[in-house]
Amino acid sequence: MTPLEQVTNAISTHGRPTWVAYVPSHIVKQIPYADLLVLLENAEQTRRQDKHKLTIAWLLKNTYETITAKQLAEQMDVSDPTARRFIQDNPFYFRTNGRGTWEIRNPKEDRK
Repeated sequence: MTPLEQVTNAISTHGRPTWVAYVPSHIVKQIPYADLLVLLENAEQTRRQDKHKLTIAWLLKNTYETITAKQLAEQMDVSDPTARRFIQDNPFYFRTNGRGTWEIRNPKEDRK
């Protein structure tokens, strides 16, 4: 796979600006700066809100399962502390199930 293809795939998969974490710098340096600018102009920017919406949709599909912060971090494609912060910020989707584990809840079903 050529360096241009690697960067193009990373940008389309991970969006802007997070694609940089998935491509080694020596590969990025092989691409002319003008070509890189064209690729980035067409790329969609990764937004935190989008990740949160996808995560909440995943949570609602997996209601009543027990998860750890590490599993949630892998699902969200973020670090473990960020996943723990997400759990703290959204307590209505999680119930503490023991040390380091949470049960996924659906707040609409809980209100019924």
